[in-house]
Amino acid sequence: MQTEIIFDDANARALHAALPAKARRDRGFDVTEIDWEHYLQEVHFPAITTLTRAFSRRPEASSTEGRPVKQLPERTDVVAVFDLEGTVVDTNLVEQYLWVRSAGFGWAAWPASVASILTKLPAYLRAERRDRGEFIRTFLRRYAGMPAAHLENIVGGGYADRVLGHTATAALERAAAHRAAGHRTVLVTGSIGTLTAPVASAFDEVIASEMHVKDGQLTGYLARPPIVDEARANWLRQYAERGGYDLSASYGYGDSHADLVWLELVGHPHAVNPDSRLAREAGRRRWRIDTWKSGSRAANRALMAGDPADAIPEEGAGGS
Repeated sequence: MQTEIIFDDANARALHAALPAKARRDRGFDVTEIDWEHYLQEVHFPAITTLTRAFSRRPEASSTEGRPVKQLPERTDVVAVFDLEGTVVDTNLVEQYLWVRSAGFGWAAWPASVASILTKLPAYLRAERRDRGEFIRTFLRRYAGMPAAHLENIVGGGYADRVLGHTATAALERAAAHRAAGHRTVLVTGSIGTLTAPVASAFDEVIASEMHVKDGQLTGYLARPPIVDEARANWLRQYAERGGYDLSASYGYGDSHADLVWLELVGHPHAVNPDSRLAREAGRRRWRIDTWKSGSRAANRALMAGDPADAIPEEGAGGS
């Protein structure tokens, strides 16, 4: 099933024409005077992506607010695992795709992309409820046919700016603090690795999905199942065994109840901007709950570049 949507301003223009002349001058509008980039990026875009976050609402406060923080111990047998979407970067797979479309294909591609996603949103939500991995595999097929080189160029351009503007400065600071303490820092996502490039250098390693490429174009099919939920827990056990890491002394940062299965494997789990189910479970287990907010592009770029003027905080700084 496909749906075509045509936007027309005839009714709005009729209302405008019906206004008295003085009201048209004082309160009228002209679509040519609208800052469409501002409207789409700062008004329409957030409204659409809020629709895709059709799950649990984030709590306003945490049960661990005000708890004293501890300095990170210096150890080389510790791993710090960071989830990407919703934790390090305030985004999800749908939003990433829309950023790619707007940065690489211009705003002219926007209405068709949004309409297509909204048409299939019920199916995506059903897949998400059944199996997170199924949803990821289904949604990432939208990249089928895109030249791999073109995606890399998009990610290195306007897409990177969007990501850095939605990246939590506290996440970059925490990763730097772990590195300074000798810990292995790993960024994990179910999405494709190319999309992590804007923040990848802040971590020692990125674990992501890989999409098959044929004749230079993405096929839309992943080379292996996405590392989420139980698969991520299994990956973490094997990763720790191979690398000789002590999970009881290690750290994990996640935002979703789906992250519970791997967060409970580490000795220092952090629920970051958690959904309501993870917040309840974190409160019951007395895990630390952090509130990380997006920082400025300039501050995040400085941290990514390792600017010595930026102090590295102790564990817990920048959170609640």
